Amino acid sequence: MINPRPPSGLSPRSRALWTELHSANDFAAHEDDQLKRALRWYDVADRLLHEAEKLDGRERGARLKAAGDAATTGLRHWRTLKFTDPAKPARRPGRPPGKPWPPIAAGAATLRRLDHADG
Repeated sequence: MINPRPPSGLSPRSRALWTELHSANDFAAHEDDQLKRALRWYDVADRLLHEAEKLDGRERGARLKAAGDAATTGLRHWRTLKFTDPAKPARRPGRPPGKPWPPIAAGAATLRRLDHADG
């Protein structure tokens, strides 16, 4: 597996995370794009938090709000990556074995006779 170089403009922390994640995972092109976007938004949030430390009053509040919005946007990109833990494989779809149907569902699953007026 070839590890792509981190995109330009990322912070050292984001570049290190990019390299670490690419050494452990295979990303498709669209996943690379989502990871890049997430890391850039996290860098924006960090920069805004650093700027807010030097400010007071409304300006500080505005920077903190903008930092929260940037972090939320980064999280939205991050969530699309859907990392999985190989130690815990995803469970198969459907009802787990050994679990009985609840009484309401068991009654709904039985075929009912329909009495028609014309019948």
